[in-house]
Amino acid sequence: MTGTHDRRPWRRGVVNGIAGVAVAVGMVFGSTAVAQADVLDDLAEEYSIGTGGGQLSNLLKVSLKLRAMGYKPSKAYLDELTAAMEYRPNQNPLINALKDTIAYQAKVKAQTEMLQSAQSQQNANSAVMGAGQMPGASNPGTGGTSTGGTSTGGTSTGGAPAAGAQAAGTQAAGTQAGVVAPAVPAQ
Repeated sequence: MTGTHDRRPWRRGVVNGIAGVAVAVGMVFGSTAVAQADVLDDLAEEYSIGTGGGQLSNLLKVSLKLRAMGYKPSKAYLDELTAAMEYRPNQNPLINALKDTIAYQAKVKAQTEMLQSAQSQQNANSAVMGAGQMPGASNPGTGGTSTGGTSTGGTSTGGAPAAGAQAAGTQAAGTQAGVVAPAVPAQ
């Protein structure tokens, strides 16, 4: 007697394997993000004194403020900060690492603002999407009368009479204002 659970035992193994890998990857990346954030937080706990905390304290405030705005330092800069912590009590490597980190965060912020500005300008200039240039006084030849490619005498610009040509100042029936319909030869 075979039960439904015996039909395909490999499925359970595959599903459990995928779930295990997903949990492991989540733990690795989740703990890395927490560890990276802790570098700045640990420094802030040690060196944040207040408004008059000195250069290191002020640089930490700027970096933490940029991080809170969404401009996070890269892993390389966080690693640089971690390495600079090894040189304490000498604060110069830590100050230089913080300056580098803030420069990177400021660069990312400037790039983001420039991209957002360009996108907003592009959206402001595209009120009518796909319509092309609108007819009007600033665009001659699209508004007003249509000659259909003929001169006043009913001849084409080449001098020969145009078949089915219209006189200047008139429009073909059934066309929109400013749109020239091609002349249909008489049969």
